[in-house]
Amino acid sequence: MKKLTLFLVSIAIYQTLFAQKNSISAIAGLCFNGTGDSKGLIYSTEFSKYFKAKYFWSASFGGTIHDGSFPIFFEYPVGRMNDGSVNYTIAGFQSSFHIGKNFRSQSKNELYLKLGTVLRYQSSSYWDTFDVLYSPLTGLPFPVIVFDNSTPRETIAIGASIQIGYSYVLSNNYTIGLVGGFQFDTQGDNLSNLSIKFGKRF
Repeated sequence: MKKLTLFLVSIAIYQTLFAQKNSISAIAGLCFNGTGDSKGLIYSTEFSKYFKAKYFWSASFGGTIHDGSFPIFFEYPVGRMNDGSVNYTIAGFQSSFHIGKNFRSQSKNELYLKLGTVLRYQSSSYWDTFDVLYSPLTGLPFPVIVFDNSTPRETIAIGASIQIGYSYVLSNNYTIGLVGGFQFDTQGDNLSNLSIKFGKRF
């Protein structure tokens, strides 16, 4: 009896997780932080499952990374040009859960819209404000940088996400597509992205 129960439970789990029109995808593309002045990359792995003819849910795990700099060049000692630029990196890891609708009924095409939530961890070396004091003010032969960091370096935030995408089914149930999205969270971070998506239906 125990073996029969275990067998039936296994079948139920398989039908729940691995029924037709499930897919696993790898996603990567460009990501813009804030107003778009900080460019970077976004990447994720996503599992999705249809629970009705045109409705599905998806769960993903991935991250983003951005970097940039404020250029500062000065001559010190005389005749030698130095690069004293201030560099920064913003990197995050996040998981998301979405509910989506497919607006195309053709089996080889998906045009979908997804709404969901995001849980994000972020580490940043970006400053809140800084001032550059040059030689006429300090009397020194090189610039002096004064930082003001009032926000935490590491944050955990909950946010909302919207995505729109298109996928086409190739031979052997492989898929290729494009995804565009926007998300915001409780730490005030706004991320927009445009990505390429490769996947496999099973």
